[in-house]
Amino acid sequence: MHPDTITARERHAYGQRSFDRYDEEARLLEEIATDLLEALGPADPRTLHAQVNLAARYVEGNHDLAAAIDLGEQIIDEVRRRLGPDHNDLGLVRAVLMNAGLRMPFSRCHRGLAPRLRALRREAIDLQRLEVTCSTSVDAVGRRL
Repeated sequence: MHPDTITARERHAYGQRSFDRYDEEARLLEEIATDLLEALGPADPRTLHAQVNLAARYVEGNHDLAAAIDLGEQIIDEVRRRLGPDHNDLGLVRAVLMNAGLRMPFSRCHRGLAPRLRALRREAIDLQRLEVTCSTSVDAVGRRL
């Protein structure tokens, strides 16, 4: 399938939200993620973006927390490697994993997820500290000038 066709289908899928058709949006996003995977490969930024959005949709509207966790775990390392540590998609996939992990009943939670969630939280806290430190340093430099 041509990438432009996939782009048009993405726009159509995201439009479903305007009509409160969350299940239809999730179904279309699943198809799009599969099509992009086949057309562009697993490491392509568009494929990763579509998969991140699908995982978010599972948490937001479809409430398929297990699918969100499975997909998030599959793609987080590739998202970090291909898109970088500051990319919005990495932040979103982290949020998906933390949100789904916190909302899933403990008895159904994946065994390996708890340590991963702790690592994600530490990473997020470290990023916040870095941002505060950087902004404080910038403010201090600005006051000196």
